[in-house]
Amino acid sequence: AALARKHIMNWQAIVSGLQIVDVDYDNYELRFHAENLEEEPRIHIKSFKRDPDRALNAGCDFEHIGRAFCAGSISDDRIESTAHYREGRIAFESGRYVDSYNNMFLFLETRYCDGKTKTAQQIALLLREKGFCESLERTATEFTKLKVASRRDKFDLFKPDDGIREKISTLVLLRGNLRHHSLKSPHRWDPNKQNEHENAARFLSSVVGDIVIKESLEDIYAPVTVKKFRDISDNTGYETKI
Repeated sequence: AALARKHIMNWQAIVSGLQIVDVDYDNYELRFHAENLEEEPRIHIKSFKRDPDRALNAGCDFEHIGRAFCAGSISDDRIESTAHYREGRIAFESGRYVDSYNNMFLFLETRYCDGKTKTAQQIALLLREKGFCESLERTATEFTKLKVASRRDKFDLFKPDDGIREKISTLVLLRGNLRHHSLKSPHRWDPNKQNEHENAARFLSSVVGDIVIKESLEDIYAPVTVKKFRDISDNTGYETKI
């Protein structure tokens, strides 16, 4: 069971850039059965649950899901950090925008902040990550150009003349605010008004998603993965030639 769970988590992390699959490890419902006794010991993943009624589980091409199983093993660090992204996406779809933002930042913290939690330390460490900075700037530009139906939906997380350091500082400071709560503070966030943080959660989800999607595509479209998937399809008679 432990091996099957690890295999599923490996696949889940690889495919997360293209598809968020929320797997219930405590209640497996989809089961795989061996066609003969010889095949029985070769089936390591016996079952998993997939709910087609949930939006996050409904949009991925089967070929991507299949190829993710064919990709090689990835690091435990990547599996763990990508789990924060996955949980953040699930929280966003549920309208829990504060939880979504916090999970997305935990992805950044796990990947890039080396255990450092102070504001100045995190800003300095995130500034050193070229890929993250490029995703942040690109996403900020795209969000600024978006046409919205009302002023309430306008993206105003940053000031118009903010540079990359100011943008990162805004994200880190908001993380600090949303991780703590005190009834004595007049600036506390209200768990009953999470819509106030929807734009911030959507933005950070897009930044982190940009990073995760690149990783997923690199694994799923790697020549060795494509060949393995094609060989399996051909050998089992499921390849259609046109």
